[in-house]
Amino acid sequence: MRRNAFAVWFIVAVLFGVLAAGAMVTVLRSAARMERVVVAAREMGPYQAVTASDVRVEEVPASAVPADAVREIASCVGKFTRGLVLPGEVLRQGHLVRDAGGRGALGAKLTAMGDGRLRAFAVPYSLETGVGGELREGDRVDLLATVTVGAKGGQVVLSKVLAAGVEVLRVVGSSNDPTKPSQGSAVVLAVTPELAEDLAYALQAGTLRVLLNPYRADESAASTQGVVAETFLEKYGYRLAPAQPPGR
Repeated sequence: MRRNAFAVWFIVAVLFGVLAAGAMVTVLRSAARMERVVVAAREMGPYQAVTASDVRVEEVPASAVPADAVREIASCVGKFTRGLVLPGEVLRQGHLVRDAGGRGALGAKLTAMGDGRLRAFAVPYSLETGVGGELREGDRVDLLATVTVGAKGGQVVLSKVLAAGVEVLRVVGSSNDPTKPSQGSAVVLAVTPELAEDLAYALQAGTLRVLLNPYRADESAASTQGVVAETFLEKYGYRLAPAQPPGR
């Protein structure tokens, strides 16, 4: 009986050994199988146009190939990166903006934001209106307009925050030295068409300033009532004298 039991256990152990060896062979074969994919030949920054010199084809273990790996150089050249791609990294479809619309890196960035209503809109940029020249791409800003409205003789000056948490797409023409801003500098913002109309009116009727947001901004804080002469004076303890009727 003992010999029979020993024989059974021996056969079971051998079977398990064979199965384990088979599984190991399968794993090794899978790891040894190579696939040709496109990899980054150099570091590529976000929203950078991919050129033929930026990538190359390499053979890598099949187990390291993601499902959306790019297989042909021709399929990625001319597209734009969505984020940072490091040298030697397998290029994936997820690394690329799907449809840049042929409009360059700025169009690619708008596309990647995922909101088809957004448009790029440029506003003048100076030390006074642009937070002392400290704005950078990716910052979030509030937009404060001060405009003069009404017919001559009955004009009113109004200050109001028009929008909060607007993303800075690009800072154009600014100097590296914030104390020496260059001429024609502008901040390119991602805005809706409705906001673009309001900003265009504000720029024509007055001035527009940007307020730099902290990284964790409370956008509800920008929901203000606005300021006109009466509310400004009353806030600080003054009242305008009532207008006197003609002839008095």
